[in-house]
This record gives sequence, C-alpha cells and structure tokens, in this order.
Amino acid sequence: MSEMEKDFKDLKVGREFELIEVKRSYLREWTRTRIALLIVLACLVAMAVATVFEVRTGGNVLLKVWAVTGPLLASVTAFYFRGPEPRGKDDDPSAIRDAEKIV
Repeated sequence: MSEMEKDFKDLKVGREFELIEVKRSYLREWTRTRIALLIVLACLVAMAVATVFEVRTGGNVLLKVWAVTGPLLASVTAFYFRGPEPRGKDDDPSAIRDAEKIV
C-alpha cells in the first residue's frame, strides 16, 4: 500500500456536508423556537393588557383578544407538545395492551 493510499484510507468523503446540514438544522430549529416563544409572549402580553383594560373600563375586550390569541396559542402548543406519532419510533403498542388488561 502506497503512502497516498494510507492517507486516503480513513478519509470520509462528504463529512463536511454532514456538518453543514447539522448546523443548518440547528439554526432552523433555534429560529423556530424563538419565533414560537415570541408568539407566546406577545399573546400573553396582549392578554394581560386586555385584562387590565377590561377591569378598568368594564368592556368585553378580553373576549375579543382571546378570539385572536387563543388559536395562536393552541397551534404553538399543539406543534410543540403533539406527543408520539402513531406507528412512529415512540409508539409502544404494549402500553395499549396493558391498558386493556386493566379495564
């Protein structure tokens, strides 16, 4: 085996592309998380301001603000806390069989 073959034996072609993809997916997830937190914080601030305004004036402002912020909070919560997918990697059919035995 020549010296050149020894040098290229352990070389992994495309490894730099894997690292770029890992960095890209990290940045994508970091951005998604920050946007979701910004949405949640904006909704909570809007709800707090509407609550204070409703207590002082006595209108139904809180109901109107909830009509807008409720679906936003529900969609963010549903995305981040959706649980395991059916037939996915976290699906455990033995848990269903155990629950059927109890009932």
